[in-house]
Amino acid sequence: MTGAEFGLALTALKELKTLLEKNKDKAIVGEIFGRVNEIQIQLTELHSRHLEIQIDNERLKKSVDLSLRVTPKGSFVYLDGNFEKPFCEHCWYANAKTIPLIKDEEEDYSVETISPGTKRLNIYRATYECPACKVIYDGE
Repeated sequence: MTGAEFGLALTALKELKTLLEKNKDKAIVGEIFGRVNEIQIQLTELHSRHLEIQIDNERLKKSVDLSLRVTPKGSFVYLDGNFEKPFCEHCWYANAKTIPLIKDEEEDYSVETISPGTKRLNIYRATYECPACKVIYDGE
């Protein structure tokens, strides 16, 4: 029921009340008024429920539209094919929210001498943190 249809239904009820007021048989008029008031209350409740369903429907449409734009890859999810900006995989799968990750540390390396003539190369991958759920991800 659209807002216009709801308005027409309420207008019809008001017109019916006006016609009933002109009736001389008070017993019948009282009973009909009671029933008209019940219908009016039910119409109002139905209209409220209809609005709630419309809001839920719009929310679900947005969720489906967003899910078509998200691509999982590795430990991250990406939006609209932009693989330069990762989003939190946990927040996406748990709450269908796209939370951009914050890069905490850059990729780096160090050379460590273990013994004379033996060295070890340590490579540090970039890490990312989700500002919402605080999950920390190693680089891609």
